[in-house]
Amino acid sequence: MTTKQTFWRTLAAVVAMLLTMPATVWADSTFGGGSGTESDPYIIQTAQHLRQLAADVNDGNAYDGVYFKMTSSFSCWIEPFTPIGGKYYTTGLGLDAQTGVRNFRGIFDGNGCSIEDLNINTTSDFYATGLFGELGPGGIVMNLTIGNDRGYTISSWGNCGTIAGSVMGKAYIINCHVKNRIIVSVDPDKATSTSRDFGGIAGENFGYIYSCTSKATITNADKDVVSRMGGIVGINGGMVSDCVSMATVIGNNQVGAIAGATDGGSFSDNYYRNDANIGAVDGQDVDGTARIGTISFPGWIDGTISSRSDYQESGINYYAAGKRILTQITTKENEGYIFESPTFTAGDVPLTAETMGGVEYHTFNMPAQDVVIDCLDECKRRDINFTDWVEINIPKQTYTGNALTPQITIIDKKDGAGTTLVEGIDYTVAYAEAAMIDVGYYNVTITGLGTFAGTATATFEIIAVREGDGTAESPYLIKTIAQMNEVAEGMQTTDYAGVHFRLESNLDYDGVVFNVIGARGKPFNGTFDADGHTLNNIVVRKETETGVAIFGEIGVEGTLKNLILGDGCKFTANGHTAMVSLNRGTIEGCYNYATFTAVTKIEDDFLGTGMKEIVGGDYVAAFASNNFGTISNCVNHGALNADHLVGGIAAEGDYGTIINCLNLGSITANGYSGGILGFQLDNNNTFVNNYYAGNCNVGGIRGTDVKGQAMRGYALTASSDVFIQLMPLDDEQGNFVGIAHEGTTYVGASETTRLLIGRVDGASEGDIVASSGTLTIINKEDESLFAPNRAPITTGEPQYYLFTMPEDGGDVVFSIAPSVPSGIDTIDCDKSVDYIWYTISGIRLPVKPTAPGIYINGQKKVVIR
Repeated sequence: MTTKQTFWRTLAAVVAMLLTMPATVWADSTFGGGSGTESDPYIIQTAQHLRQLAADVNDGNAYDGVYFKMTSSFSCWIEPFTPIGGKYYTTGLGLDAQTGVRNFRGIFDGNGCSIEDLNINTTSDFYATGLFGELGPGGIVMNLTIGNDRGYTISSWGNCGTIAGSVMGKAYIINCHVKNRIIVSVDPDKATSTSRDFGGIAGENFGYIYSCTSKATITNADKDVVSRMGGIVGINGGMVSDCVSMATVIGNNQVGAIAGATDGGSFSDNYYRNDANIGAVDGQDVDGTARIGTISFPGWIDGTISSRSDYQESGINYYAAGKRILTQITTKENEGYIFESPTFTAGDVPLTAETMGGVEYHTFNMPAQDVVIDCLDECKRRDINFTDWVEINIPKQTYTGNALTPQITIIDKKDGAGTTLVEGIDYTVAYAEAAMIDVGYYNVTITGLGTFAGTATATFEIIAVREGDGTAESPYLIKTIAQMNEVAEGMQTTDYAGVHFRLESNLDYDGVVFNVIGARGKPFNGTFDADGHTLNNIVVRKETETGVAIFGEIGVEGTLKNLILGDGCKFTANGHTAMVSLNRGTIEGCYNYATFTAVTKIEDDFLGTGMKEIVGGDYVAAFASNNFGTISNCVNHGALNADHLVGGIAAEGDYGTIINCLNLGSITANGYSGGILGFQLDNNNTFVNNYYAGNCNVGGIRGTDVKGQAMRGYALTASSDVFIQLMPLDDEQGNFVGIAHEGTTYVGASETTRLLIGRVDGASEGDIVASSGTLTIINKEDESLFAPNRAPITTGEPQYYLFTMPEDGGDVVFSIAPSVPSGIDTIDCDKSVDYIWYTISGIRLPVKPTAPGIYINGQKKVVIR
């Protein structure tokens, strides 16, 4: 009987025994339901339930034979998680200080769910650290995934693993998976010269680990600490079977892609793959372990592999070193290749031709590395149209006003460094247009001669003269669509860090394809100042793509400012569409009138009215679909439509900042949405003085208004005989209250701001009233508090007011209070005083009037012509 058959029979017998054992259930434990039996397990569906399990085990309840089952994935990030069991120490870090051992002996079924963030508490003196500190006899952990893309570290001074620190005899870890960006490391503050046993799945194993995968990083940076470190386990004294390690293992002593060391343990059908060729166990491959690699083909040959792969992930097949590989190779003579009795190789290994069942195969034994099945120099490629071996270069030239001739270089790369082909001997050239003068693109047709067949079409570009030198003082000037395209094309080779651009004119893209500047993952790190100019009539429909925007990504050093998108612009994509798809830098002073829509598909409505957009998708906003940077002083007028995650300024934010922004556009959404931000991760964003108004009715941040940060703004306007100017108050942090845009001021419910208000006719300011709210004149004695650099206000000048919006909000109009009839008879003045003047209706004037009319002075009518 083989080792693997013995393992499987033993595993089946033990699991069957465990499933028939009576469960020891503690009735006072609090979980998400269940009674702890096989048919009615305790339910684990939140981090709190998992913490309850840890508390119970660490209090002495091993839950021997009790069943647990996860019903949902969750995160354990916000509060550090104390391992479920372990070896406890109170003084020192030696074995003599050990005060107790707690282990888990129940059955924990992850049920295919994941613990997305496992922030392990490494402050306690635990020797065995992991989700389960120690898995005792009879304990089973299965069907569980740990980790996501956040990245975190699990550290200890010994017996440290992601699933378990220690796995004792007759304990099992089955079908568990650890993702990348998880680091298992030696705790530098507690390490001793004998700290050891660190693994991606478990620190030490004397039980059974089956069908698990690890992509963790296991590391020990302290050269003075003796450590045993492995992609699956640190040390194996039990059985490890059918596991795959794609872990990174970095250590100074005993390291291995599967295990750092073995203590009488065994291995069966385990595979590993890593960049450092460190071997499976303590630097060596042993029985039951093998390195795996990939097999691929170049462009000039193709093939199929008949041998079964040993592991598959994300559609990629992996094969174990030493495995006999059978492949059928197809040459591509019909695509311009010539093969003369080719000799095929897999890396440095020659392939052997064999005929089986009338079919020709090429066979080889898989080496311990990735291989490309290729052919030696007999493989010849002579079609000038194919770029695998032939490279055509036509440099851009700058517009001169005269006809230009392309400078063509063609390299035959078949012979290593490459040979330059000669026009007239190896190829001929034909131009689509005789006179290539203007800025633009011109097609060039290249036809092979002699040993070269086929034709190729290349492009010759004439670019405009670029003004400026790219500095802040002298930015590159953008005046044409061609120059905008040049900026976009340059993103293929540079991120423009430190380079400045300025748009010099409005650009109309009617009938012209717009080229996105950069892409998510290829950030723009320069400064683009549109200087208040408009891009209009950009129409993009890509229902199967995401990231449709003006800029694909603004990097941490990048800035976009003062750009206006006109109402003729319409962006339709599957998701992540906005002025900037991903912002990590700065967006400031931009206006949007464009429509952004996320759709699941665009179909013909069969009514003769064109294509119908089926709204769906997510991540739609005016300025950034994802915001990790700063957006300030931006205004949206455009319509935003998606099924989920829609924001008037940004769709989703994390550690982002939005300041002094206004959304006046409509939002259509079914899921998370907000007038300013649709959804924020972990509440790590900063909001200051942002408002939404108009047809937007979805709250400020994910449907909720937050005073001073993001809320509905109500319009403050004035009658024709009154003017108002927002002079916003600032608090101790310099945060303003209120936003003014296009003659209208917006203030939120119950907010107080400062206004400068005056009468158009220049008369006394005391007659101003508000249709609602509280309006209070700022006393001259308080003037220094609000306008320290302004001369004292004199009678007849505009006056500062404090205005407080009602608690329930509402638009407000400022006007002159209705006149109370007074007339000459109500004027009580000394006729001997000739410097006080009144209007004919009895309103006191600050100075002697100069405008023609009838006035009162010293109780006499005075006519001024």
